[in-house]
Amino acid sequence: MFKSTDLPYLIQFLAMFHIYKPCDWLVDHFLWTRVCRFDKDLKHCRRSVSEIRVRYKPSLFQHIGIHSSLKGKIQKLKDKDYGKVQLHRPHSNPAALVKTNLQVYQKYDIARAYKGETFFWATLPKAGDEVTIEFTPPVSLQRLYFRCGTIEHEDDQFYNTTVEIKPLSLDNIPADLSAELAANKTSDAFFIVSKFQDGEANAFISPKIGKLHSVRLKVQMPSDKWIILSEIFLKPR
Repeated sequence: MFKSTDLPYLIQFLAMFHIYKPCDWLVDHFLWTRVCRFDKDLKHCRRSVSEIRVRYKPSLFQHIGIHSSLKGKIQKLKDKDYGKVQLHRPHSNPAALVKTNLQVYQKYDIARAYKGETFFWATLPKAGDEVTIEFTPPVSLQRLYFRCGTIEHEDDQFYNTTVEIKPLSLDNIPADLSAELAANKTSDAFFIVSKFQDGEANAFISPKIGKLHSVRLKVQMPSDKWIILSEIFLKPR
């Protein structure tokens, strides 16, 4: 992948040298030309290239057929990620202790999903089931976003489920915001900020709320569908 500002230079480079070498080779040469120096060794060159090379997974393009543009060469290589469907979207979330009383299916536990290693998969939820994210240490968040389902299991979603926050302290929250929060307060001092709808839940958190002790997903009614949580994104302020 390249930034749009770099594309004019890449296009000129390919146009100048494509009759001499395959374009995939020229892409590497383009990067080497930008960052490699004659007064540095090969190790420095490779490290510098790795710092600016952006690779998208799974791959969007793949060589078709086995005949290379180089005369007489057979090309059998295939990108190992090509054609794979990404079933979860990872994020670097704040440090937290993550737990649930939902029945986890196989190895798809909530702790690994929070770290972005896989998705979370659980069997039939009951009213009162929950996922709790307790921050270590408490953190001020700008946004919460959760997405359910995969291309293979689109209906495995949270239904009738609320997204709730628990501020570290209520002492410094302005009166108008405090009244708004109070209208959505639960019996155990959490505050509802969003609900899952069509497999997604999204909320923007006011900076006036301050640091959060925890975030919770709370199932309000039982469901006959399993649950897949394929994206967890908690954006710190």
